[in-house]
Amino acid sequence: DGTRRKGAHWVLSIAANASADNASTEPPNLRTVGIQRLSSDGIDFCVKKGSRIASQLQQMESSPNGLPLSILHLQGRIVAGESAEQWRGDGLCYAIPLKEILPHMPSVTITSMVASRRIQAERGGAHEDVDNATSESAERTTVGNKSHTTEVIQRTRMELESGDLSFAEQVASIQAVRFVPYRLECMKGGHDSIMWER
Repeated sequence: DGTRRKGAHWVLSIAANASADNASTEPPNLRTVGIQRLSSDGIDFCVKKGSRIASQLQQMESSPNGLPLSILHLQGRIVAGESAEQWRGDGLCYAIPLKEILPHMPSVTITSMVASRRIQAERGGAHEDVDNATSESAERTTVGNKSHTTEVIQRTRMELESGDLSFAEQVASIQAVRFVPYRLECMKGGHDSIMWER
């Protein structure tokens, strides 16, 4: 079991089906997320509420089935004397209560997700309607006014640091997720390796 070390760049690339429709011709939804906690129960991370993955999890709330997901984690360097690892896996992810991972989350993650939701709300939630969004615009918020975006982020950060950012708003902005793999493999290699070791 483990949690993110302070300042560590501990991330996963995740890919989910673009929609529940198996006949969809859209490419998978690909994201990079920060790993918040690793345990025997699975790998915990978070996504922004209103994102495609969060919306799909919400639609499956009453179902015991999880959302199919593939992951990729890379670490290390391919230089003399060192090695690199590539972790690949497939499994199911489930929504979990935010309070389970909130203590492990960097303040920058909380700030950015809450601020992004505030900006979306100012725009009338245009990017929150994932079902009706085009594949190009779905859940990708553009930065129309950089100075205003910076102001919203700074205000949100100060509220978090002073303890004025309500837990209710954090819950409304952030979806905690647990990935439970049913297949996981590690490939390891280095500068002098003939082939990747599995």
